[in-house]
Amino acid sequence: MNPLLQFAKLLRDVGFCVSLSEIMDAIRALKLFNNPEPGTLHYRIVQACLVKRIEDHAVFNTLYNIFFDSNLVFADLVDKTEVPVKISAGGGVQSGGLSTLAKAIVSGDFAPCSIDINSAVAGVCDKPGDIHEQVRQALISLDYFGALNTLRLANLSGLIEECEYQNAVNLNSNELVRFIEQQLIKHRIALDLDWEEATAHLNWRTKNFQLLNQAEMALVKKCVQKIGKRLAVRTGIKQKPSSCGELNFSRTISSAIATGGYCINLRYSRKFPDKPELVLLCDVSNSVYQFTGFMLQLIAAFRQRFEKVQAYVFVDTLWHIPNNLLLQELGQTLVDIRENNRCSVSGLSDFGKVFNEFHKEVLPNLSAKTVLLILGDGKNNWRPLELPVFKEITRKMNKVFWLNPLPQEHWGQEDCQIEKYKPYCTDVFECSNLAQLEKVALSIL
Repeated sequence: MNPLLQFAKLLRDVGFCVSLSEIMDAIRALKLFNNPEPGTLHYRIVQACLVKRIEDHAVFNTLYNIFFDSNLVFADLVDKTEVPVKISAGGGVQSGGLSTLAKAIVSGDFAPCSIDINSAVAGVCDKPGDIHEQVRQALISLDYFGALNTLRLANLSGLIEECEYQNAVNLNSNELVRFIEQQLIKHRIALDLDWEEATAHLNWRTKNFQLLNQAEMALVKKCVQKIGKRLAVRTGIKQKPSSCGELNFSRTISSAIATGGYCINLRYSRKFPDKPELVLLCDVSNSVYQFTGFMLQLIAAFRQRFEKVQAYVFVDTLWHIPNNLLLQELGQTLVDIRENNRCSVSGLSDFGKVFNEFHKEVLPNLSAKTVLLILGDGKNNWRPLELPVFKEITRKMNKVFWLNPLPQEHWGQEDCQIEKYKPYCTDVFECSNLAQLEKVALSIL
């Protein structure tokens, strides 16, 4: 089989949309250049034909290196000069200077650290745990996090320019993490694991929100905003009488009866957006914090679809997010909420107590067309469930949807009480990654 066909199948396995026509375009393009060996030219041709979204480049680069056994450093496909690191005499960082790894992160040249990097990878590849844990252990053995902190202090002290620092932490450090990940994937494949199993974690669309790194979080955030914009222009599903639009046969025939069967007046109907009221009840405890942040960003992106939007966050007590904050950058808003303990007394989730507060303080002010959206994993820390109160809340709502970022096989285990609340909800969805979030958003919102 043509290696490119196998590579295209691998891309599909990790979430790329690759059509047969795009594969044929890549094969024809390679023939025009006399089928070059894997390398920079081969890489550029295949990437141009098979990658449509810029957010897929990082995963494509990793897979290309592994599949074609290439050592391309993709950050260096464009010429790059070594960045000088200024170290001056003084206290703190200045006197000790930067470690070899810290200097490598600034310059982007990891050759001086290659022995240490390979040793760190070899030391963790046989340890138990998923690949994320192995990557973390390798980084710890390299003192990667200490190097990043040293660079931060050096930047604050003026030893490293801001642009150099941003380039180091946002680009070069990601290249190091990606290289370590590549080596660990190669090791897993050498142990006769299939490609799909060894590379499944590279698909950031299906990766659990809690496992996303900073770069992947930025990609998910961008996609969430796109989903919100798509939802904002969707038409409602209710047909209403109109002076134009689609011909309504039943109303036209009914009106013709009054004129002896003659269709004097044609009747039309058109889809109009239905604007219910929306209330969000969002758990912001550590286990669901990332998921709640993405969901609030989604709601903020298309809030005009609703007549009224109210958002409440909680750990064990309710806190109302003012409407003006829903229009702002929600990342900092959530950080402020958590740091100031606005929604937490004990630090442990208490759904029963929160439902009691919601029933007393919020429910009396809601109309019958309100849709309640609950975001949380249902982990109640063995506290009272208050099921009669929850039943009363759901009875007065138009619809109640519960989005749970916990994998469905864990529902009902230990202190997760979602199965007890489920009978009173319109529907309960597992929503732990971007692919599931998009599917749920399009179906219920």
